[in-house]
Amino acid sequence: VVTIAGLRLAGLGGIFRGQVWMPPEASRVESATDYLAKCGKGNYWRGGLPRRHRSTIFPQTYNALLRQHADVLVSHEAPACHPHGFEAIDTLIAAMGVQRAFHGHHHQSTAYPNTGPYRIFGLGACAVATIEGEFLPSVLTCPDPDEGG
Repeated sequence: VVTIAGLRLAGLGGIFRGQVWMPPEASRVESATDYLAKCGKGNYWRGGLPRRHRSTIFPQTYNALLRQHADVLVSHEAPACHPHGFEAIDTLIAAMGVQRAFHGHHHQSTAYPNTGPYRIFGLGACAVATIEGEFLPSVLTCPDPDEGG
């Protein structure tokens, strides 16, 4: 969590993986350190986590965020308002007192209906949005997914 221009911004990168934690199921390990202790040194990549788990959400990281406050949450995983989202992200939004939440992962820009004290937005590939959730024309050139990009 960092403060920028008076707003507290939190970030939760990565995805939930069943080998570690797939909410709402109980976690199999709590931290990257625990995972390393279980996976064996033959599975290490460059002396640390296997490449696959460098983008895994570990409960230890999630629980540390639960104890903090933020105005904005940016996550890769979606909250439950998305058909493939997670209640765990909703829980995080509520616990942190978030007013705006932005997620990626599903490659569609979406402004979800306002159903509570916060707003949620999904950002598609190369999407740009204001803090209020207004989608702006992207200045980035993105590969067309229909053309194998």
